[in-house]
Amino acid sequence: MLDHLGGFLAISVLLIVAPGPDMALVARNALRGGRRSAIATAVGVFAGLVVWTVAASIGLAALLRASEPAFVTLKIVGSGYLVYLGARSLLDALRRRSRASCRSSSPPTTHRSSRCSRSSFSSAC
Repeated sequence: MLDHLGGFLAISVLLIVAPGPDMALVARNALRGGRRSAIATAVGVFAGLVVWTVAASIGLAALLRASEPAFVTLKIVGSGYLVYLGARSLLDALRRRSRASCRSSSPPTTHRSSRCSRSSFSSAC
């Protein structure tokens, strides 16, 4: 077992150092909405990770692994939510595009902190 420890540690360090989707979401919201949106997104990521940690500690992860119908249901609900978020993003982009064509100069849009927290919470889960 000790002969695999070096490889395990090397891969672990690479996975810890590499930025993931949470970092991409925080960076996107920071660029679009500023520091307040980035902080709200980071809080949402943290809250999602806390929920998963608590769920794992009470055995929810083991329950989902043991019960295939529960796991499939969770996957379907999660994928439906992702489709909803994608459709909403596309519709918002189309609305902004049509508004921009109507008005030549418009102030930059800012994101509400609660929206950033909700989207980052769901990305962590």
